[in-house]
Amino acid sequence: MARRRYISTEISIDKAVNKLAIEYGDFAALLYTWMIPHAEDTCFITADPYEIFNKVIPARRDKTEEDIQHAVDGMIKLGLVQLSDNGKMLSFPPESFYKYQTYIPEKKRRTSAKNTDHHRQSQKSTEEHRNPSPSPIPTYTPNPIEEEEEGRSKVGEVFKFFNQNINPITPFQVEILSQAIDIDGLEPELILEVLKDSMGKREKWSWINRVLGNCSRDGVKTLTQYNYQKTIKDEAKKSRDAPKQTKTVSFCRFSKGDARE
Repeated sequence: MARRRYISTEISIDKAVNKLAIEYGDFAALLYTWMIPHAEDTCFITADPYEIFNKVIPARRDKTEEDIQHAVDGMIKLGLVQLSDNGKMLSFPPESFYKYQTYIPEKKRRTSAKNTDHHRQSQKSTEEHRNPSPSPIPTYTPNPIEEEEEGRSKVGEVFKFFNQNINPITPFQVEILSQAIDIDGLEPELILEVLKDSMGKREKWSWINRVLGNCSRDGVKTLTQYNYQKTIKDEAKKSRDAPKQTKTVSFCRFSKGDARE
């Protein structure tokens, strides 16, 4: 989750943004501007209306996923955002996005599709020139965009599970969960497991918040580490609850006639 994004005053006189407001409603223009701070450094943001609702406008209970989809369709039509090939992500045009987000390091930036294709073609030509012999079948390596899409999908699962099983998620809870992922570095899978473990608790949110804080403090950031900690705690609890074995001393009684001298 982005901590900051710069929005220029030029956005209020941008032709495409104003056309979006006129043709798709003021909410569409508002949603567009609110999506900018939530975009990743690579210009991407989820295209799922459910995830956009919970991440960008969780307090707008007067809006629906259909309202969001209608607004996003307008953004795509007017070229304000672009839809990825698999339809799972939206991206702001890199040229206009980085014009104002100048603080983002070059290594974290997404290059334009045209430049990326040219770079890949140059690499391919260079490799063919160096190694004309047939190359072995390459192994599949996910590109950064695919990895980011997968990561956003897992975060969406966290919000969805929370909304369906804990309570309708609030902006404050979205902020805490996003901070646990983006700042504290906790895996979404770990957080999802914590949510599942809270199902039998009386004060679910208080318990969740406390456990996530403990994980951050103790450096427990992966699901494997969390499960290991649970195993240790379960074994310690069993040891404490196990009945203690005490030695019993038996006394034998002898009648007076049985006594021996």
